[in-house]
Amino acid sequence: MAEAAGVQRRPRVFYGWWIVLCSWVGDFFSLGISFYGFSLFIKPMSEELGWSRGALSFALTIRSLVNIALGPVVGRILDRWGPRFLMAGGALAAGAALLFLSQVHSILQFYLIFGLL
Repeated sequence: MAEAAGVQRRPRVFYGWWIVLCSWVGDFFSLGISFYGFSLFIKPMSEELGWSRGALSFALTIRSLVNIALGPVVGRILDRWGPRFLMAGGALAAGAALLFLSQVHSILQFYLIFGLL
């Protein structure tokens, strides 16, 4: 009856598009900081630590391979326990990685911490 009186309801945005938007924003910031932002630190880190830029860049390769391998595992965790559990675990792992990275003295330690953790 309300439509007959000239009142039109705006169609609601499908909830899935909000999830896509939030996922995109999260990926935008995480990739921007962890992947593209890493290029800002390669030269100062190679000069300070005495490691080549190729050796430092290899840590990104390790990280990418670990992300590929853990994708199905993360998907199962996400399906089973939801995003809150995964986000809390990821925040704790990221904090621990930053603490451990401050104590790195060899390239192997850097690979293990930056690439795996």
